[in-house]
Amino acid sequence: MKKNVALIILICFLALGVFGQQTSVVFAASAGQDPAPTATPDTSNPHRAGECLGCHGLPGMKGRTANDEIVSLYIQPAEHEVNFHTQAGVGCKFCHLDQGEYPHASSSFATCSVCHGMNGEKVDKTAELIFTLPYQDPREFTLSFNDACSQCHQEKYDQVAESVHTRLAEAGNKYAPMCVDCHGAHAISEANRQTQSAICKKCHEGEYNQYKDSVHGAALEDEANPDVPTCGGCHGSHAVKGPSNTDFRQIAATEICGKCHSDPAVMEKYGISTDVMGTYLEDVHGKTNIMGRVNRLDEVKATCYDCHGVHNILSPSNPYSSVYPSNLQATCAQCHQNAGIQFPAAWLSHKKPELATMPLLYAVNNYSLAVVVIVLLLAGLWVILDLRRANAVQVYKNEQGQE
Repeated sequence: MKKNVALIILICFLALGVFGQQTSVVFAASAGQDPAPTATPDTSNPHRAGECLGCHGLPGMKGRTANDEIVSLYIQPAEHEVNFHTQAGVGCKFCHLDQGEYPHASSSFATCSVCHGMNGEKVDKTAELIFTLPYQDPREFTLSFNDACSQCHQEKYDQVAESVHTRLAEAGNKYAPMCVDCHGAHAISEANRQTQSAICKKCHEGEYNQYKDSVHGAALEDEANPDVPTCGGCHGSHAVKGPSNTDFRQIAATEICGKCHSDPAVMEKYGISTDVMGTYLEDVHGKTNIMGRVNRLDEVKATCYDCHGVHNILSPSNPYSSVYPSNLQATCAQCHQNAGIQFPAAWLSHKKPELATMPLLYAVNNYSLAVVVIVLLLAGLWVILDLRRANAVQVYKNEQGQE
C-alpha cells in the first residue's frame, strides 16, 4: 500500500514539474521575455522533420502493387529542384492529398517493419525498402494523382476532357495519355515548341520519325524555326484532335494549313506563294470540300494532307515528295484509280492562270467569264423588259375595264 502511495506522489510531482515549465514559458512570452530554450527537434528523423525526401530520397524506396509489380518511390533531388511547382513554393502535400501526413492515409504505405525490421531495429538505408501499395497495377498508381492537377489548372483540365485521349480513356484504355504522362510527375517543366514533339514521341514514335524528317520537323529540330507547325499547332495541346474527329478533315485540316500558308509575312521569308489556299478552294477539290462541310462531314474529300502527306510533308522540289512531278500520278491515283500519266497535267499546281505563263488558259478563262457576265446581263435585261411589258399590259386592261 505504501509503495502505491509513493508512486502516486512521484507521478504528481512529475506532472507539476511539466505543468510549471509550460506555465513559465507562457507567462514569459506574455511578458515580452524570451522563453527558456527548448530542445532542438530531431531533424534527422524524417517523420519529425516532415521532409518527404527524408524517405523518398532513398534510392531503394519501392512499392509493390497488387499484381506483384514493383514501382519506384524514389524521387531524385535533382528532379525535385527543377520542378517549377517546387520553385513556386508548392510542396508535395499539395498534389499528394492522401499522403499529407505520416503515417499516410493509405495505411498500407506505412509498413514500419520495412525500414525498422521486425524487431524495431533500423535497416540499411541503401537496401531495397519495398512497401505494399493499395493499387492493382503501376498504371492505377499513376492515375491516382492525375486529378490533383485540376486544383490549379482547371481550364486546361477541362480542355483535356474534350480531347481524343480522354475518349480513349472513357472507352476503357487505361494507358491513354493523362497530365502526368505528358508533363511528368516530379521533374515538371513548362512545355515549349522544342519539347512538344519529344513528349508526343513517347506514344507516337512512328509519326515522330516521319515528322522529324519532314520539311517542318527538320526546320524545328535543326534550326528551332519559330514558324513551322508543331504537334500541338496542328492537333492542339490539351483539346487534342485527330483524324478520328469527323470535322478534322473538312474544317481543321484546311484551316490549320491555311493559317500559315495564307500569311504573307511568313510565306515571304521562304519564297512560297500565299495563293495556295485560295487556288485550292477555287478548284473542284476545295469546292466539294466546302459543300461537304454542310451535310457530309464524314465523306472523304481531298484536303491538303491527302496530296502533300500528313507527318511526312516534303518540299515539292524533293524527289521523294508526293507532289513531285514524277510522283503525282501515284498521288492522284489514291482517289482517281484510272488516272493516266497525263492526268496530273490538269492540275495547275496552285498557280493562277496568267497571260505571261498560261496565255491560252488565261484567254479561255476570261472568255468564259465574259460570256457568263454577258449572258447574265442579257437575262437581267430580258427580265426587266418583260416586267415592263407585263405592267403595260395590266395598265391597258385596267383602262379597258374602266371604259
